[in-house]
Amino acid sequence: MDKQNLNYILNDNFYLKCKKERRWSIMLEFDFDNSRRINNLDLKSKLIPKDIVKLGVVMEQEKYNCLAKITDVETETLKFKLVNECNIPLDIGQEFEIIFMQKTGVYKVLVELEEVINNGEDLILKVRAKDKNYKIQNRSYFRLNIYKRINFTKITKFDAESEIQEYQGVIENISAAGVKLVTHVPLVKSSHLNLDISFAGLSFDKVIAKVSRVDNKATSFKEAEYYEAGLEFVWEDLSHQDELANWLNRQTNRYL
Repeated sequence: MDKQNLNYILNDNFYLKCKKERRWSIMLEFDFDNSRRINNLDLKSKLIPKDIVKLGVVMEQEKYNCLAKITDVETETLKFKLVNECNIPLDIGQEFEIIFMQKTGVYKVLVELEEVINNGEDLILKVRAKDKNYKIQNRSYFRLNIYKRINFTKITKFDAESEIQEYQGVIENISAAGVKLVTHVPLVKSSHLNLDISFAGLSFDKVIAKVSRVDNKATSFKEAEYYEAGLEFVWEDLSHQDELANWLNRQTNRYL
């Protein structure tokens, strides 16, 4: 994230823009490092026509995401049409990642383009699964991109009260395990912060988080420094983590 984008985010217009677009491809990310492989996945048992899926493709070392609506599904093949503008290659043999959610978790299926069908109104893409399927079982690995401005305080000692002075930052994404925080305030690895997450409307407003990494994004001494920090929540009450996870699940359903 560059300095200009940070200043844009600090103005709530960017957050409101994302919220207005209600695009899954913008709002949700998934960490498949914690997934398990599923062999012989029957697509017909998981998807039905009109389901919306996330379509990912890597082009020139950049990844692009689109939304697609299923029009037909068999055990090993899918047909779908794109539902948002997306400049992706339609070459036979092109590989895509199909990502979709179920009640038990999130699936990623590698597919290959077999046929492009023009029915006069839409382009229908027919793809075949390549039996490289993965599933995230634990919803704590969902990351919701919210770009939400928050207040936080530093904790000088873990068992002590927070500093009185409040600082501002932007939560770029959040999961039940932690957040990515962008701020002009210098942060130190392994230090602790008290974050105000009252925007979520939970039974608690504050959560303690440990700084697990910090990247300094200053490009020159004349430009304002800012920092991107990975924070891990320190849960004193595990029921609060469950409550946040449930809130995240409700948010994911809004963007489908």
